This record gives sequence, C-alpha cells and structure tokens, in this order.
Amino acid sequence: MQEAGFAERSARDRMADLERRREALVASSRTQQSLLEQLSSERASIDWSPVEEALQRQLGSRGEAEHALQAARERLETLGTELRAAEESRLAAEQRLDPARQKIQDMQLKEQAAALAEAQYGEQLAEAQADLAALPEAQKSFGTKSQLPGEIERLAKAIAELGAVNLAALEELAAAQERKAYLDRQAADLTEAMTTLESAIRQIDRESRSSCSRPSTSSTRTSAGSFRRSSVVARRALCSPARKSSTPACR
Repeated sequence: MQEAGFAERSARDRMADLERRREALVASSRTQQSLLEQLSSERASIDWSPVEEALQRQLGSRGEAEHALQAARERLETLGTELRAAEESRLAAEQRLDPARQKIQDMQLKEQAAALAEAQYGEQLAEAQADLAALPEAQKSFGTKSQLPGEIERLAKAIAELGAVNLAALEELAAAQERKAYLDRQAADLTEAMTTLESAIRQIDRESRSSCSRPSTSSTRTSAGSFRRSSVVARRALCSPARKSSTPACR
C-alpha cells in the first residue's frame, strides 16, 4: 500500500510538472504567434521593390562573375596546356643542344691548346731568332697542311740523329764566318786598290811616251807630277771612309 501511495504521488507530481510545461509552451506559442503577426504586419508595410531590384542586380553581377570565373578557368587550363607543351619543347631543345654544348667545350679546349702551342712556338722562334717575315715562304716548301706532321717527324728524326750540339763549335763557326767576311772585304779593297794603281801606272806610261819628244827636264817634271797625282788618287781610293778601318796603310 505504501508503495502504491508513493507511485501515485509521483505520478501526480509528474502530471503537475507536465501541466506547467504545457502551459509554458502554450504561453510561448502565443508569444511567438504574436511576434509572427507583428513581423508579418511590419513586412507588409515595408517596400521590398528596391531590395528586390538590388537583389536582381546582385544576382546579375553574380552570374557575370561566375561567367568570368569560368572563362578564367578555361583560359588557365589553356595556359597550363601551352605551358606543358612549351616545357616539353624546352626539354627536347636541351636534349638537342647537349651535343652542341659538348662540341663547343671540345672547341674551347682545342682553342686553349692551340693558344698554348702558339705561345710555345713563338718563344721557340724568338729563341732561335727566326725571320718571321720569311716564314710564309718557308712554309710553302713544306707542302700542304696535311704534309706538315710528316715533315715535322722527319726533321725531328734528323735532329735526333745529329745528337748533342756543340755550342762552342757553333760560336767558333760564327766567329770564323765574321772573320771570313772581314777578310773578303779587305781582299776586295786591295783588289780595287791594285786596279786603281794599275790604271795610274798605265796613265804614267801614256804620259811618258807622249812626252818623249819634249826636253828632258820638262819630261821629268811632268812624269813626276803625274806619278804624284796617281799616287794621291790610289791612296784616296785605298783610304776612302768605307775602307779606312780595314786597310793597314790608312791607319
């Protein structure tokens, strides 16, 4: 019985609580209904045409923006395709350029080697005191460019066969050649002087013969004068500025 009484009181309390909640909900519903009627009345009193026009404009702008966005996306996709094609072309061009780059590097190495060889050959020619002006004509005697390596090899073998060069002998040879040139010049001077003396003697003979019919004093005086003149001519010939240093009689 006690349990039944307790359950009944609990049920009544719950029913009372539900009744209160129902009344609260009814009051809230009435309030919401009243607010809705007020809002409806206010909405009916508002002029919505400017808002609707602005909304239509916004919708139109939105449509244009969406259209522009779609066009931009299509353009972006087109540019992406073109960019990929350009990148593929660039890679293909780089692959084609690799042999050309390698060839350029090879040519640069050859150019450096040629410049180094040119400098070395220039130093060797300077040390050998070679006549650079005569080199083009001398190169013609070696034949074409393709024949130069063989000629160089032949000369190298000939130099190797000569063995070590005696530099002292070369110096002695140069001194002997200078001495020979000096003696040749002196011999030429003496030969010219002898020719001058022979001419003077012949002139004296002619004058002597032509003056045989004249008195002896006059003939002797004339012959002596002719001899002195011939001697002066011969001495001047021997002691000219070009021969004075090489002729002992003029020192």
